[in-house]
Amino acid sequence: MMLRSRTTEAGIHTDQVHVGCALSDQAPMDPRFQYTYDGGDFISFDNQTGTWVAAVQPAFLQKQLWEAQKFWTQYVRRYLQYECLETLRSLVQHGRAVLEQQAPPMVSVSRRDDPDSSVTLSCHARGFYPRPIHVSWVRDGEDILAEKYSSGILPNDIHSYYMQSALEISPQQEDGHRYACRVEHSSLPEPVLVWAPGKKGALHPRVLAAIILALLVLAGAVGAGIILWRRRSAGPHKPAYAPAATGIAENSASCASSGTDPRGMGPQGLVQ
Repeated sequence: MMLRSRTTEAGIHTDQVHVGCALSDQAPMDPRFQYTYDGGDFISFDNQTGTWVAAVQPAFLQKQLWEAQKFWTQYVRRYLQYECLETLRSLVQHGRAVLEQQAPPMVSVSRRDDPDSSVTLSCHARGFYPRPIHVSWVRDGEDILAEKYSSGILPNDIHSYYMQSALEISPQQEDGHRYACRVEHSSLPEPVLVWAPGKKGALHPRVLAAIILALLVLAGAVGAGIILWRRRSAGPHKPAYAPAATGIAENSASCASSGTDPRGMGPQGLVQ
């Protein structure tokens, strides 16, 4: 679009030119070359017939002039049929990576227990591209529930988007049911289902018993390891005293050294 302002004795006036073309499956469609004057339609080009269409009475003079000269009419028709389409194809080719970009959403579900015993579940979908997305709530994998709040689709950064959806449920609605956030997006091969966290409470008796048993086994293993380590650190057992020499052994040694036969001595130690 081209905008031009000009000042006359009657005041300031604005001329606008809207030029465009489109492609559908690489086929041209809806070419447009249109003039407006002070915001209102003035004259436009009909690409099918190659003529100008006056929107208001003052434009008929301009229509007759352009169709009589033919030069401007031929240029506009050639531009719409060739130059505009070539420019569009070039832009599409260079921008294809951006146009076809796909970024899947990162989905998380949080839970808030409210003072009135109700529960608010929040589903966050971040970083997805392109913009269209569908977020809904599911109960037990089947029922589709109406959301309490939706942020709508908001910019996350210059290349992605963000959306939040909230669901409020009563304690009666929560008992015996599971809730999940369901997200559908063109980047996903199938819808994503993220389950909401359950209510925090006491552990089940069986779970508690299993934890206690595991702690007892662990404590026993640690105690046995300490005892075994102490025994190995002490080393082999040694006697605390040396055996004393006996008198018989000393007498036998002295007799042997003197050459006396102990069998020749009587009970009183005399020679018999």
